[in-house]
Amino acid sequence: MSETTTAFPLDAVTVVEKPSIEARSWEPLRGLPGVNQKVLWQSGRMIAGLVRMDPGAEEPGHVHHDADHHVYVVDGSARIAGREVSAGGFVFVPAGVSHAATDVGPDGCTFFYTYLPRT
Repeated sequence: MSETTTAFPLDAVTVVEKPSIEARSWEPLRGLPGVNQKVLWQSGRMIAGLVRMDPGAEEPGHVHHDADHHVYVVDGSARIAGREVSAGGFVFVPAGVSHAATDVGPDGCTFFYTYLPRT
């Protein structure tokens, strides 16, 4: 995660304007070729961000043993957790379930995610 990421309070409304989001750099995600992320918001262990995958890129799969994922596909398409998902689609991945992102479409794929550890 970027050192420029700001932790926001949980007891106040936070708005991150488009220019601020656009100014943040895309950073490699776990060294995977063609897979980059941009953290939009973080408070404690809760994270919301964007992942951008180039055509042909893959995230081979991983498990978060103590955290749920919510994924909304903003642009493009990919196979996420074994299912084809395109722009406007939503994926919920419960804690402990392996999930990968593969078969990225010819236009790439961008998705918004939340990472929320269970208490």
